[in-house]
Amino acid sequence: MRRYISVALLSVIGSTAIGQTVSDEALAECQAANSRFTSVADCLPATDVAITMLAATQSEELYGEAGGRLVEACAELNDNSIGAWACVNNAISDAVELLGMVGSADKIDDPMFQGISDPALLERIEEREDEEQSRFGRRMWGGNMYQPLR
Repeated sequence: MRRYISVALLSVIGSTAIGQTVSDEALAECQAANSRFTSVADCLPATDVAITMLAATQSEELYGEAGGRLVEACAELNDNSIGAWACVNNAISDAVELLGMVGSADKIDDPMFQGISDPALLERIEEREDEEQSRFGRRMWGGNMYQPLR
């Protein structure tokens, strides 16, 4: 029995030293919002994914400058990265849905809309989010409180 406990303890100790799986930015945000380590642990997956997705939205491979304006607008409306990402993600989905209704981005007089309404980019960002979420195993995602872009 002692041998089993020793092996189990060594595997736990070893697993804690493997390496960091979340960003320092996510850790700082979660620690600022939560005093207990258990709450920090609950906060980290969604916060880390949100921070990663906010950066990806602004990258040139996705939405570039239009994504940057959207991220900035949503960050001003929301208190944390999770809320900002929910705002960004829903605004992009709404833009793609509106494009489907009107048929052409030129029909909407809003430069942000024109930069974020590409259905192919929505598919890419959804795939990227799925990849990021898969790093944390099976868990419930979504259901976050946020202020939408209006």
